[in-house]
Amino acid sequence: MCDEIIEFKPDLVVTEKGVSDLAQHYLLKANVSVIRRVRKTDNNRIARACGATIVHRTSELTEKDIGTGCGLFEVKKIGDEYFTWVVDCEAPKACTILLRGASKDVLNEIERNLGDAMNVVRTIYQVSPMHHICIYMYAHHLPGIYVWGIPTLPHASQYAPLLATPP
Repeated sequence: MCDEIIEFKPDLVVTEKGVSDLAQHYLLKANVSVIRRVRKTDNNRIARACGATIVHRTSELTEKDIGTGCGLFEVKKIGDEYFTWVVDCEAPKACTILLRGASKDVLNEIERNLGDAMNVVRTIYQVSPMHHICIYMYAHHLPGIYVWGIPTLPHASQYAPLLATPP
């Protein structure tokens, strides 16, 4: 099984299941990193961002299934947890927003507010792409810090169609 993977010379293998110690040894020896026990939703997002196709058996693996759109794969420690980052993709179709809060209640509230804000942007874009220009012009009349987020709306609205499609 490892030989079938190594034959395509990937840099990274992502799997929803576990990987045995022996398989990890052979893959590491061939310079192949392995991310294991990834949730299905995260696996789909990684595949979408890298341009890969999820394959269920190594015998079904073909050259076109290999995602070549990932620029950099790294693991960072934030607080007490390790996070995996797939960045600098050629045509990214997914992103991660890392939320931090003082407590679970605060974090849940932040997540709910972020979801509401993304739905507003998506709705504005679906109604008419010209609405974000009107909002941008309106921003010049707002006092203080309220104006800071508005100039990013035209840039953010280009991702609204991605929010409208299911993962």
